[in-house]
Amino acid sequence: MYEQLLKWGLDSLNKFAGIKGEFELSILTEAIKTKNAIILERYKQCCSLNEGLISLSVEVEDDLSKFIQDKTEVDTNWKTARAFIGQLKTDFHPEHYRKLCKIRSSFDSTNDLISAYSYAFLDVIKIDNLIKIAKENKCYSIGDICRLYRSLWVKYTDNIAVLLRVTSGDLRFWITDTPYVVLADEWAKLDLSLCIQSLSNKKADTRFHISLETKKGLDKFWYELENHHEKNKEN
Repeated sequence: MYEQLLKWGLDSLNKFAGIKGEFELSILTEAIKTKNAIILERYKQCCSLNEGLISLSVEVEDDLSKFIQDKTEVDTNWKTARAFIGQLKTDFHPEHYRKLCKIRSSFDSTNDLISAYSYAFLDVIKIDNLIKIAKENKCYSIGDICRLYRSLWVKYTDNIAVLLRVTSGDLRFWITDTPYVVLADEWAKLDLSLCIQSLSNKKADTRFHISLETKKGLDKFWYELENHHEKNKEN
């Protein structure tokens, strides 16, 4: 990250190599240093928030084990499964989901891509999604439902960690002056749909890859952004 910022700063200086005058050059240098400092601070904040998500996921797992200690089941069918999910919905999920939303909202001040994905992927952890996947995969026992519920939290935190890695490897997500939040929202919704499909399919690979984890995906994203920006300038 630091090396990439340095390269970006040097490239920016080269673009204005024709500037004459020590005063103008000093202003440009300070502007670059300021932007570098802001980017690094936002990146550090993003890393801290990601650690907060991981800690919350661990907390969910520990609290869930305590939550089911006094739960017993005589039969396992969709009716009993739905009743237990109802207890999760009212007595367990809201408190932890609120904590998640509080952390997630802080991503809005760090990076537009992570902001978009962290918001869209909240649907992964929603109880309606748990019900859908549990029913499709015939997860009727308390143990099966808890494993599925925990896996949804892990899936969310894993994807945010992946985005942190993707954006730290492609500095354009941090330094570009071209707004891309609308495009990021569109890509997040598409990847959300694919992620939920992978969760619903028992034969699917448990490791889900977002579209931007490949060079092809990254190239496509920046190509679409450039075209969108050019169309807006024409209008």
